[in-house]
Formats: sequence, structure tokens, C-alpha cells
Amino acid sequence: MREMTTPLWIRNKVYEVRKADPEKSKYEIQKELKDLGIEVGQTAIGKIIKRHPELQNIQHKKNLKKHRNHAIARIKAAFELREKEIGSLVQIDTKHLYILGVRFYLFVAIDSKSRYGFVWAYKNGSSLNAADFLFKVIDYFPFNIQAVNTDNGSEYLLNFHKTCEKLSIPHYFTTPHTPKMNGRAERLIQTAEYEFFNYQYDLLAEIDEINKRCELFNDKYNNKRYHRAISYRTPTEFVMLYLQKGGQPFSI
Repeated sequence: MREMTTPLWIRNKVYEVRKADPEKSKYEIQKELKDLGIEVGQTAIGKIIKRHPELQNIQHKKNLKKHRNHAIARIKAAFELREKEIGSLVQIDTKHLYILGVRFYLFVAIDSKSRYGFVWAYKNGSSLNAADFLFKVIDYFPFNIQAVNTDNGSEYLLNFHKTCEKLSIPHYFTTPHTPKMNGRAERLIQTAEYEFFNYQYDLLAEIDEINKRCELFNDKYNNKRYHRAISYRTPTEFVMLYLQKGGQPFSI
């Protein structure tokens, strides 16, 4: 190893500053020493840090590696799953719902092919509530759910993902900052807001009252609202016709 030309007393000073705060970068150390009247280059500071393993802050790298070892694989759903068959891909999303200034969490689920939907509200967006919502969706939908697609929110990790694994339901994720990959769930949120909740002037900020309205919306959306995407049929009608034909695609 080549001997450094930087005076020993300066090297010792760099050592002291870095040792006291391992998070301090060579740029910060250079500025701190400059304020003390000590001129030293960033390259020299970097070399001093590298030559002393105890000065290298590798703790955050260990934590990052540990986190990655326990992270969930973000598998993307194949595009064709959206139109493959009923239940082949159910999109799930969450939206903040404000009632009289109080924030609630509106979870929505929609079958990509039939547009059959379900919404339910919770007081918080925990993964436990997300898992509970998944069970409600399974009970409500008149067909089997073969896979779900969510964004990368924390509510869809831990308990939600474990529930998917327990039920043998593949859990796919969207690409970060790409809401169009869950576009049908996003559209359901807009419909719930603009066509229903924005007109609930007498709605109180009570979770039971909100979910009574969610039940009304679910009935309206699936049984009374005609959808252009399925040739102006209701989702219930679409599902019934589809199942009557043995689950095979039919011309609309």
C-alpha cells in the first residue's frame, strides 16, 4: 500500500471526525475541517476511510441485506390474465375516504373480466384489515378468485400476503408509481366516489353507517348499473351468462 502524503496529524483528525459519526460523508468531513482551517481533499479523506475498516459504515448495508432477505417477491401479472376468464385476476386497491373530516379507508376489489365489484370501509389501512377484506371479497363474489393484483402498499404485505399464500391465491404486484396496472380498481374507486359517496349528504362518520352505504353501492354497482365495457350489461348479468355457457367466452 502506497504511503499517503497527507500529514499524519490531518489523517488523525479525519479519523476522529469519522469515528465520532460514521454517517458523515467525505464531503461533510471536508467542510467541517475547512471550517477549522484545515485544507484536505475529498479523495484523501476517502482513502483514509477505506484504509480503516472500523470507519466504514456497513451497518446500514447489513440491515438492507437483511430486509431484502425477508422481502416479498414482486411478481407481475401477465397481461392476458385480465381477460382470460372470470376470476382469473381480481384487482384490489385502497382509497382514503373522508366523512365530516374523519379519514376512513375504502378497500375496493373488481374482477378484471366481468367488472364484478365490491367495496368495504375500515378505520385504518392495516394488513389485518386488508386480509379481512380479502375474505369478504371471497364470500361476496359468486365465482372463485384465481389471483389478485395489488399495488405495493404496506397493507398488502404481511397478513394480506400470508392469507393469499394460505388460500393458494397468487398475489401479483403492480410496478411502483404505475396505477394504470390496476386501472380497473382505480376506475371503481372513481365510480364509488363520483356516482355515490359524493351524494351521501346525511352520512355520519361512523364505520357501521358507512358500510351500510357500501352494501347499497355494491348492490347498485353489480345489479343495476350498466357497464359500457361489457356491452351495457350489469356485472351480475354478465357473470350469469358466462357461467351458463360453461365459463367459455361468448360473443356480446
